[in-house]
Amino acid sequence: MLGMLLLSGASLCAQSQTLHQNLYWIRYYNQLYFSKRLHWNNEFDNRRFFHPDLENQFIIHTHLRYKIKNTELAAGSSFSWQYTQDPEKDAVTVPEIRPFQEVAYTHQLNTRWSLQHNLRIDERFIRNHTTTELLPGYDFLFRFRYRIQVSYVVKENPAKNTSITIRASESIFLNDRYNTFDQNRLYIGSIFQLNKKISFEGGFMYVYQHRLNNNVYLSRPTVRLTLYHKMFTRRFKQL
Repeated sequence: MLGMLLLSGASLCAQSQTLHQNLYWIRYYNQLYFSKRLHWNNEFDNRRFFHPDLENQFIIHTHLRYKIKNTELAAGSSFSWQYTQDPEKDAVTVPEIRPFQEVAYTHQLNTRWSLQHNLRIDERFIRNHTTTELLPGYDFLFRFRYRIQVSYVVKENPAKNTSITIRASESIFLNDRYNTFDQNRLYIGSIFQLNKKISFEGGFMYVYQHRLNNNVYLSRPTVRLTLYHKMFTRRFKQL
């Protein structure tokens, strides 16, 4: 895993603590299509610990995406509320405002296989805080996210708008300051398209994360469930 290889040399030189935690993420992902090229995405992502069943983070993502042939351009913002990172300890809820820009390119290898590259830049405004209270003002940093993803269509019925697709991906997150390595994510899952508007995705993700500005690392096997909901404007009836 790329992120772990980048991290291994540094971690040998400093004392660190690794927390092993099991999480589940439940997402609702709405896509409003204005045309074949332009759509508005809104995502609600609830992240919780399995045991004890406590809130870890709640995130809202909103952005516009524009497609030009095999390339998609996106811009928007995320709004995050970070609860405790350790379910055994209480912590103040930390808000974050995160504008971002993104570009994705898809290689359509054949009718079943595709390969996607995705690059995102986050501008992170994190509320100043201690372990017990919020402080005035925000801390700022850039974060760069690169993901490579392969998809395979197992089964497809265009007449009924149904399909089954397997996805596997790896993501690396890098900060412009503090700890350069932020996190690495490995993911595999399946998408079940039930009709033109509704799809369901279930998958497993392994997250290895370096907490910002300290020597604590998070090892997180994570179950992720997503409901996709496509909507179409009156002027756009057919994809």
